Amino acid sequence: MSGIEVIGVIASASQLVRYVLDIIDYTKTVSVLIKSSSCPFQHHRQHLENLVLAVETIRRTPILQTSLIETHLQTLLSRTASLRNTLKPFTRVARQTALGKIWTAIQAHKAEGQILKDLNILERDKSNLVLCITSSYGNILHDIEERTNPDLVVTKNNMAPKQL
Repeated sequence: MSGIEVIGVIASASQLVRYVLDIIDYTKTVSVLIKSSSCPFQHHRQHLENLVLAVETIRRTPILQTSLIETHLQTLLSRTASLRNTLKPFTRVARQTALGKIWTAIQAHKAEGQILKDLNILERDKSNLVLCITSSYGNILHDIEERTNPDLVVTKNNMAPKQL
């Protein structure tokens, strides 16, 4: 056996070891998903339900009924509905057979990356909504301040009100 053949055998063996380790890692991940059933996805689904309740509360608050806030709320609701549909197959694992649970765990593992991306986008949208609401409240507080004491002036140096 020449030196090149030995190097080829070693390279092939190392590739084989890498593939075996990848299979072991994938099997561990699927095993954890099967054992935990739908726990992580159920947790995400519960957060989505809480978000929908918060959106409904914001919609019922008169001071927050602006077109800009409504646009953000619509965006949140559409993303929430999409994520709920994505998570639905993975949150009904308890009634499945063992083979069904394995198949669901494999599918969940494949979908997990996209679900996490969608959850990150949802977090960004929630942050945008918070900024929008904060801005609205800031404008309202400014209007109240102007109506109660129009002689107050806020300086740029210390942001404290001064009399003219």
